[in-house]
Amino acid sequence: MPVATAGENGSRLPHELLVPLLVGEVVLGVLKIESSTVAEFDEDLANAFENLASYAAVRIENASINAQLRQSQERARLAEWELRLSWDTLPAHAWHTSPDGRLEDVNRQWLSYFGLTKEESMGFGYMRVFHPDDRERVQELWTGLLTNEVAGGVEARMVARDGTSRTFLLRAVPIRDESGKVIKWYGLNTDVEDLKIAQNRIQESEQRYAATLSSIGDAVISTDDQGRLTFLNPVAEKLTGWTQQEAADRPVEQVFKLIDEAHQVLVDPVSEILGREAELTISTQYALRSKAGSEMVIDVSGAPIIDTSGEMKGAVLVFRDMTQRNETSDALRKSKEDLARMSRLTAIGELAVSVAHEMNQPLMAIVTNAAASMSWLKSASPNIEEAVQAIDWVLRDGYRAGKVLSSILALARNSRPKVGPLSIRSVIEEVLLLTKNELRQKGVLVETVYEGAADAVNGDRIQLQQVLINLVMNGADAMAALEGQRRVLHVVTRRCEGMIQVSVSDSGVGLDPDTAERAFEAFFTTKATGIGMGLSICRSIIEAHGGHIWVATEKGKGSTFSFTLPPPLSSQEQCATPE
Repeated sequence: MPVATAGENGSRLPHELLVPLLVGEVVLGVLKIESSTVAEFDEDLANAFENLASYAAVRIENASINAQLRQSQERARLAEWELRLSWDTLPAHAWHTSPDGRLEDVNRQWLSYFGLTKEESMGFGYMRVFHPDDRERVQELWTGLLTNEVAGGVEARMVARDGTSRTFLLRAVPIRDESGKVIKWYGLNTDVEDLKIAQNRIQESEQRYAATLSSIGDAVISTDDQGRLTFLNPVAEKLTGWTQQEAADRPVEQVFKLIDEAHQVLVDPVSEILGREAELTISTQYALRSKAGSEMVIDVSGAPIIDTSGEMKGAVLVFRDMTQRNETSDALRKSKEDLARMSRLTAIGELAVSVAHEMNQPLMAIVTNAAASMSWLKSASPNIEEAVQAIDWVLRDGYRAGKVLSSILALARNSRPKVGPLSIRSVIEEVLLLTKNELRQKGVLVETVYEGAADAVNGDRIQLQQVLINLVMNGADAMAALEGQRRVLHVVTRRCEGMIQVSVSDSGVGLDPDTAERAFEAFFTTKATGIGMGLSICRSIIEAHGGHIWVATEKGKGSTFSFTLPPPLSSQEQCATPE
């Protein structure tokens, strides 16, 4: 209501009328009217000024609302532009369709590669880009996905604008509304032509080099990096008495038994090769004992198999009966070269497959979140908050993809140990990322607890990753027999008497006292396919770092493997290990 005031004692001071600027019950301000000529503001004049104040308040409120709306629209346009930029710059062909499979949009990479306009591609026009021999198969699978409303994929040849065909992996995922109804399909086409060519070449090379090794006059045995036998050529089968089928995956010392002049069995040479990562030659005073028990003096040499990144993949032994000394040194050299080349090609294939598998999930997540954001921004009422959150997920998955790639490349290298300050938490997270798929398949849930002060250690990142991968996978294997129970792996770090302690605990069946006592012995294992070197190598690595490793276990309640590491520039005061 207006409030009127007057001058005191009949003075000529101006009369005032104060009218509030109201929108509903909210006061935006006050309209003040002064007059030195009007003796008194009557009711009509006061009502007129009150109407003027109401009009002014509405105009002020509308101006504020319009300013906020313009800011929201500008933010929405900017977010949509950024998402479109991400969509168009993805290193793959991205697309989305209607619920019935009609193409609605593609990114710039798609249009550029196939040389079609967006109008030509829309609807079902995109089917023309498939190779004629694959078109019917793709259509049948796509119809099945649409009918069943499930994600899926297929490999098919697609024809580029220049007429050449390449193989692509097509993946499609449905997008659903709150009720679960499919409202769109989003997909990604990844070029896998080079990967398939590499895989075919590796397979051809393996067959060719296996044939080569089978035809030479020397006996050849190869193992993996754990000393398990992977190959015997026919000459090796004849000398050892073991067939390839019988010997596959056995510890090499069961097949290749060397004895001295006193007929005592010697430590197998593969262990020395793998331990020293060096070539080995054994003099002819030693003999080979065959499966049947016969003995023959042999000339044997061995070497580690190193791939192009410097990682040791196993060992090879080349030997012959002394009656075959007329075999030329060229055949021996050729066999080593063939094995080295086969190892390099195999390593290249393994790395390519690993990268493709690990990178596919974050890339698909980027596409899905980017597409969802575009849907939110293009709706009648743009949901800025949801769109911004989805953009954050796009960035997160992009960083994740880069981290996966860096971790895989780091493990593939086998350079000299580089001991220095590093974050043990980052090492643990890298290992959990690399083993995530395996743990998921085994139904294992991982819980981590990091003590804030227990992080910086002095060590070699790659060697510590090797230790943690061994402990994590052993823990997962220990819970394999659990039925109807939660399989939980706990990873904990803490500071302990000047050292940093890392513990990996499983909820498995535990170890008996004898097994726990011998857990770190070389060649001791409780696994049907193991050779017992994993924990022994772990102990060597940890002790070389100035730490200790031990196991605490309770039968039926699981086991905890712990190790300590010195922090940088510490006195290396050590934790007491449990009895």
